[in-house]
Amino acid sequence: FIFSVGISPADAAAALAAVRVLRREPERVQRLQARAAEFRRAASRAGLGGSPGDPSPIVPIVIGDQHRCMEISLRLLAAGVHVQPVIFPAVARTEAQLRFFLTSEHSPDQIRVAIECLAEAVRETSRASLPA
Repeated sequence: FIFSVGISPADAAAALAAVRVLRREPERVQRLQARAAEFRRAASRAGLGGSPGDPSPIVPIVIGDQHRCMEISLRLLAAGVHVQPVIFPAVARTEAQLRFFLTSEHSPDQIRVAIECLAEAVRETSRASLPA
């Protein structure tokens, strides 16, 4: 019963306003789908996973180790890329991931930079974790 409370009037008004915007501007949905597909293709090309056929604008990139996942998230934040790490107990200890949330307003350049920064952080943290 924790999540069975009705939404607040302010949340209902915000949801209604969002629906009205989508009805007026259906191109936002197509643009979001295109951005998500672009992000997933770029992640896949960079060897980062990203399930290219999945249409969702929420893109998990599995890192595995939760400490490395947190480190990569911090490196990305320092580079101006905001991405949430998802670690235990939300996922199994060996399935830590970065969860990217794409919007219709992300530009192709922002996607390119995010993937470049992510690939670099993955490479750097992989080298850092190798035994000396």
